[in-house]
Amino acid sequence: MNRRLALLRQIKDALAGIAQAWVAAAAAAKGLPAGDPLAGEEWLAGPCALMVGCNGLIATLEQLEEKTFLRRIPLRTLGGRPPGAAGGARHALGSAASVWCSR
Repeated sequence: MNRRLALLRQIKDALAGIAQAWVAAAAAAKGLPAGDPLAGEEWLAGPCALMVGCNGLIATLEQLEEKTFLRRIPLRTLGGRPPGAAGGARHALGSAASVWCSR
């Protein structure tokens, strides 16, 4: 887990050094002149998207590492039953439904 987190942080650090060149190359590939406002799309689709992805993965891995995701899992429903208790499934097995459609 630590190696993955370290790699993601290295990617984020390296991104600052290459983002400008990345956007310039992508804009040039589309035939956009330097400084064209349409190059903003290249920022959003390239370096910004990668940064957001890295941040999301880091947050997820940190939660897995610290097991903080377990705090959000409901242990009981409002009725006091464990979530997904077999009673609901047993009831559903004997159920039927009709669907009426009109044009």
